[in-house]
Amino acid sequence: MRKSVQIIRNLPLGMTGYRGVWRGLSSFPVDSNGKDSSCSCCGGDHPTHQHKFDSFTAEKKNSPVWESVRSFSTTTDSFDSVASGALTGNDDTYTTYDGETIDISNVEDPDIAKLLQNNRDWVEREKNSDPNFFKKIGAKQVPKYLYIGCSDSRVPANQILGLGPGEVFVHRNVGNLVIGSDLNVLSVVEFAVNVLEVQHIIVTGHYDCGAVRAAMTTQDLGLLENWIRHIRDVHRMHHSSMDMISDDELRHKRLVELSVIEQCVNLFKIAAVQKKRKEYYGKKGSPVFPKVHAMVFDPKVGLLKKLPVNFKNIIRNYQHIYNLY
Repeated sequence: MRKSVQIIRNLPLGMTGYRGVWRGLSSFPVDSNGKDSSCSCCGGDHPTHQHKFDSFTAEKKNSPVWESVRSFSTTTDSFDSVASGALTGNDDTYTTYDGETIDISNVEDPDIAKLLQNNRDWVEREKNSDPNFFKKIGAKQVPKYLYIGCSDSRVPANQILGLGPGEVFVHRNVGNLVIGSDLNVLSVVEFAVNVLEVQHIIVTGHYDCGAVRAAMTTQDLGLLENWIRHIRDVHRMHHSSMDMISDDELRHKRLVELSVIEQCVNLFKIAAVQKKRKEYYGKKGSPVFPKVHAMVFDPKVGLLKKLPVNFKNIIRNYQHIYNLY
């Protein structure tokens, strides 16, 4: 028994749902003549399930991915193994069990295709500007800075700092938070301090931050609330001064700044930071690294500003509580 099916492996983003449809279509009973004995619309006269595929492909006829996929025949017994990825080949072609080579080089989401073309264009520009560019960034990274910023798409770390690839180690999350229970940011700091030995850690917030705005509203943010609550806590710690600001936008900007300062204080609590800084204390005349800096970016004008914070005083006030060494 054989039936015609539509197959693709390594589905592009957004196409993974088709596999479930194919698996469902493979479960209909087939009689000894290769007909669908359960079919009520044609009495099984169609070649097995072809009408089901016809209706499905008609529904998806506007999909460039679907139109690019070829048909081939396989037995019902091997359908699941084929759908599971039992095709072989390179990135541009796949070979079926029947020995047919399928060209899928043009099977691409147009949005992703644009990104790939952008990448190729970037490579050419960099090569033309500096033939050794990729040889340089292909070597070991030695960044001087660790940048901890917000995931906001308007705040790209390298661009706003004027740094190229390999010059800044970057960690970004919603609201540029440094939370003591977040293994992600703790791992980044540990690696940056002990392996890369960065000299500066820069926490950068930005005005018009959605996370900060959300933390200033009375609403349940669902799972995100567990994260945003850390900004609410900053608001609580400074509510007296915050309540004195009548303008909503100015209050928002001040909370952005206060949250950045609090994340910097949280950095000083981390064991890896304390231990590395302690190593410098005994070196006479040597600066102490890593240094921690609080900055805010204004997307409306594109400028960074360093917040005037005396972390030495802050550390001195709380070191009897947080010192580990």
